[in-house]
Amino acid sequence: MTTDVYYRGILNDLNYRYVIASAFDSVNEVWFRHKIKQAQSAVLLGEAVMAAFLLAARGTKELNQTISLHFECNGPIRRLMATGRFDGGVRGYTPESEASWNGSLYHGKGTGLLNVSRFLYNSKKIYSSSIEFQEQPLSKDIEDFLAKSEQVQVFIQIGAFEKSNSYGIYGMLFEALPDATADQTDNLIDYLQKPIFNEFTQTGSLPKLPGQLEQGRLFHHCGCNREKISQLLTTIGEDECRSILSENGKIEVTCEFCREQYLFYEPDLQRIFVDHSV
Repeated sequence: MTTDVYYRGILNDLNYRYVIASAFDSVNEVWFRHKIKQAQSAVLLGEAVMAAFLLAARGTKELNQTISLHFECNGPIRRLMATGRFDGGVRGYTPESEASWNGSLYHGKGTGLLNVSRFLYNSKKIYSSSIEFQEQPLSKDIEDFLAKSEQVQVFIQIGAFEKSNSYGIYGMLFEALPDATADQTDNLIDYLQKPIFNEFTQTGSLPKLPGQLEQGRLFHHCGCNREKISQLLTTIGEDECRSILSENGKIEVTCEFCREQYLFYEPDLQRIFVDHSV
């Protein structure tokens, strides 16, 4: 079985486009980096990661967009942050890696506020919008967001499958094209009852659908680097940085998304603040 793969395509007879994806190594890398061993926390974060990718994959190669999701929750998970890129790169974070709760998976997030940010690489523009979300499956939160922000009809399903003593995350998004009819929507709902979709949700095995236009890979990716962290230090200020350096002998910055550690010493500060002042 191949995982960490996505398909994009159009069901021409039904006037719906689709993105369908199966993630294993990519989401397990997220869980490994954050030392998430509690299954509920892992799967809920994995669903957020998949949702971010599905939204990003709705774009075009020309737009080359990245979608960031930020769930502020009143449930035990408190916060979910996930990023998905058009090319399949994903990352995620929650401060409550060991949270657990009774009831359904979505009870972990409860209700709250969802912020969606869309970054377009070519134009370097960011668009953001927010909605309140209810105590319901995370996929329904995304459906509600698209209905309110873009007035589009979508059907989204995201969930977990078991593999190799761990979990993977599957996701599928079907979006009505502008001329889709009510009958075609009814036919799509019937189409989604086919056994291939049941197998997909149970095993993560991607079904071959008509009208496939593109295939790609999902992979863990974090855009942090030493240069960006250096820029962050300039916002803290030279005096504060030197105070930290004097107290600890170094400045240590850890990326909250990938847990990569960056160390800075006296020569680094000289370079950073000399360059910044020029």
